[in-house]
Amino acid sequence: MTEAANDFFSVEGISKSFEGVRAVDGCTFSIEEQSVVGLVGPNGAGKSTVFNLVTGFHKLDHGRVKFRGKDITGYPPDKTARQGIGRGFQIPRPFSALSVFENMIVSIPNQKRESWWRALYPFGKNPDEHHARERALDLLDKFGLYHLRNDKAATLSGGQKKLLDFAHVLMSRPSLVLLDEPAGGVNPKLQEAMTGFIHDLRSEGLTFLIVEHNLAFVDETCDTVIVMVEGKVMARGALSDVREIPSVRDAYMGSISKVDQKSTAVADTASETP
Repeated sequence: MTEAANDFFSVEGISKSFEGVRAVDGCTFSIEEQSVVGLVGPNGAGKSTVFNLVTGFHKLDHGRVKFRGKDITGYPPDKTARQGIGRGFQIPRPFSALSVFENMIVSIPNQKRESWWRALYPFGKNPDEHHARERALDLLDKFGLYHLRNDKAATLSGGQKKLLDFAHVLMSRPSLVLLDEPAGGVNPKLQEAMTGFIHDLRSEGLTFLIVEHNLAFVDETCDTVIVMVEGKVMARGALSDVREIPSVRDAYMGSISKVDQKSTAVADTASETP
């Protein structure tokens, strides 16, 4: 990996303990710009904690986070977002009482306080609000949610909420997107759509770091994987290569060898459509 690649995004020796339990233990890795990287590992490996540390939802005990050559260690979530890092959540929690469109406008970084509310109405004179409206509608169309734009978010299926969360992340025009289990609990058709969205956006210049347990999805979507075990990076490389490493296979208790099978049982039984 080149020095220029390291300048895009890296975590250096980051650690975090909760009540004496070390969740992340000296984790170090970097990712290249315009790549799609999977952050994988067994339950409790510290993957989601890494996301929380990077985006400021948890405070680091030790280590540094760097983005585009800038030390962003300790930045709170809103400031992290303004640097160009967007983050999706494992369990999306949209504002249920608001419409799908209104959820797209809420909490966009760099907007003036409460200006998003005026952007909900069609006759605003602020050009920033007009652009936000247009971007929201364009993204809803791209993600197949345009026809639901006036529906309450509470009426969406689990898969549609995942799409809404993904689309909302893109409202702030991030250059690095962190997705936490985008394929979790959704059907194979939607998983395929997610892969297509990610590849299309990568071709437009975005970079992705994805936490995901569904290794079939990882195999289809990611260029490379970083394997975490017990808060540390154990291996890195193509999934087809790292799954042959005995220590990685042992850490997964054999489940990593099933990457060529179809999706998880949860995904196979899901019925929602994009």
